[in-house]
Amino acid sequence: MKKRVAIWLFGGIGTGNFSQGQPVLEKLILELSAEFELIVYSQSLVNPDYVSGGFRIRSAPGVVRNGSLRWLLLIKYFLSDHLKKRFSVVCAFWGFPGGFLATLLSKVLFRPSLVCLQGGDSVGIPSLNYGVMHRGFKRLVLWTYRNATVLTALTFFQKNLLHGYGLSRPIRIIPLGADPSVFKFFLKKEHPGEPCRFSRTCNV
Repeated sequence: MKKRVAIWLFGGIGTGNFSQGQPVLEKLILELSAEFELIVYSQSLVNPDYVSGGFRIRSAPGVVRNGSLRWLLLIKYFLSDHLKKRFSVVCAFWGFPGGFLATLLSKVLFRPSLVCLQGGDSVGIPSLNYGVMHRGFKRLVLWTYRNATVLTALTFFQKNLLHGYGLSRPIRIIPLGADPSVFKFFLKKEHPGEPCRFSRTCNV
């Protein structure tokens, strides 16, 4: 029997033009669904024509516009699903707020948690309003990172940034990588000494 896994995320599955979302993230979840029974809880509204394939995806109705209310409805869906059949582990992509909710709920239900950090989860750039580390919920973010059963980052650079915020726990590095069926690398054999040439465009 497959173990049941809940995955929390802000979006990236079944969203955007052609429901493409974030292709590398969707492919990862689709491959995991071959081994696990997955339910994805998405704060973003999923396109009505999206077909999830080997996993279930739950999102609040489109009439619900308030972001916080959408998260609350997802909590309700999650608890209802868990009562019907218990989850073995609670996962999240992005550290906040999905990672925070996954970690908190896992502690309440005595389940292990896995939080997979993405780019903006380790920085805070006020001038660009980018990242989570310059905002008022920074303490909740760090609580999440310290209390998740397993914490992963995309790169060693990201891991070092987190250490700069005083996070001393083990962090596993698991890059998402590029889709090798789309992006291929070929070693250039002709003229190996020829310098690389870059083109530059500018608007006048």
